[in-house]
Amino acid sequence: MQCIERLSYSSGTYQIHARDLQGQLSQHPITSLPTLLCDDDAGDRQLNCKGQTSLQTWVPLTADELTAMLKTLGFSPLGNGPLFGQSVYRFSEGKQTFLIPIGVLICALFRPFSGISRYLLAPQGLDNFILPSDNSSKPKILFYESARGNTGLQPDKAEGILNSLSWMYCFPSARQAWNSVLEYARQGRLDMNLPIGNFSFTGRGVRTDNKILITELQIKILETTEEPLPAYSQHTKVIEFQRILHSEHRMTGCPKIESALPKSTNEDSYSLTDDEWLYLQPFIERVSQIPRLFSLRQVIDGILAKLGHGLPWADVPGLPFSNSLLPRTYSRMQKDGRWQILMSHLQQSRDYP
Repeated sequence: MQCIERLSYSSGTYQIHARDLQGQLSQHPITSLPTLLCDDDAGDRQLNCKGQTSLQTWVPLTADELTAMLKTLGFSPLGNGPLFGQSVYRFSEGKQTFLIPIGVLICALFRPFSGISRYLLAPQGLDNFILPSDNSSKPKILFYESARGNTGLQPDKAEGILNSLSWMYCFPSARQAWNSVLEYARQGRLDMNLPIGNFSFTGRGVRTDNKILITELQIKILETTEEPLPAYSQHTKVIEFQRILHSEHRMTGCPKIESALPKSTNEDSYSLTDDEWLYLQPFIERVSQIPRLFSLRQVIDGILAKLGHGLPWADVPGLPFSNSLLPRTYSRMQKDGRWQILMSHLQQSRDYP
């Protein structure tokens, strides 16, 4: 891992000026950013981490906090002290506090960074790169001229990347986040304005004092409370950064999720456990979409019973409400992406193969 001190522009591209633990300065093309941020020399100090966070809770470190962090990591001071070429943020997940350089988030959002960086750091780069072609929950993404070839994207194998690009184009704060990277680069900084969103993540990092400094980040699912631009008013607010097996995808040799739903630990049934509901509720609760007399958890348990046992909707037993509520809620949750969030978590929490 290297300390990024500043950005400069030369030979038609941006360059990163970085410093290693021994204080040696070096210059690198912007495409090498992911390599500079990784800590491959950490060895046994590398930690795996996961959780969920809201970008609106992130707090930037002060200059004093940055100095203390770099000292803990072993960076040697230079001259009157280091120049900080990128922001570092702090956020908490449960009892754990994480630190994350903005470059790590940039690499996680704008993928594949080595190919997309030429558009990210160019005037009107997003508008010259892609165009969503319709107003739907997941618009089809069209690429301009040779843009797809320049980035190495293969749309049939990059559903998660297309989802993230669609979000950046169709939501105001995400568009501003894209545009802000270039504006900060012109000031000699690697930085960005944070978009509006909550996301689940996995990653790797190293411990510094009682905190974990994230050096690699993978965003799984991002959910925003922001309204999309009017031209894309139907766009889903649940953005899958990593491809998830959808129930409607019929893959060769792989059964539909409904026909092989993993059972719960609730007395060998398919209903949600208390721990599962505690995790899922912030992502999928929509109080106004079902009658207040019944909880969303009860409705979901009924849907899971129908899918798990292969019953007709009308034959699901023991419901304190009309069975017609089940298919309506199921359809809504599929359309707005909440059902994919639920199934993704159940596949992991119930060890679905």
